[in-house]
Amino acid sequence: GFLSSEAAPPHRLSCIMSRFPDPSKILARLASGGAPLAAGGAVLVGGYYAVNNTVYTVDAGHMAIKYHRFSGVGSTVYREGVHLRLPWFERPIVFDVRARPHTMTSLTGSKDLQMVNISL
Repeated sequence: GFLSSEAAPPHRLSCIMSRFPDPSKILARLASGGAPLAAGGAVLVGGYYAVNNTVYTVDAGHMAIKYHRFSGVGSTVYREGVHLRLPWFERPIVFDVRARPHTMTSLTGSKDLQMVNISL
């Protein structure tokens, strides 16, 4: 019969009763056309890696300079925005250049000889 163990081997019985297709057919189909698929996947992964390591962003309120492995720290300053670099040779060094308030407190005496805290 349809579900008897003598008609189908035990490993096929689970596939017949399952709602999923036979895995051996799927693997055979992928193996026959897998080379172009693998090459396309490698191109996509390689492209993502190249773009991800070639582009860097300098945020607002920051500036950057590039460190080059052979020539050292460069003299060009990069303002905020998206910039390019050579992945293995160059590395951006980002600095925070935002102006921050500085509060200075002083204890002083007034005309009537009372101690007063003054903050600027």
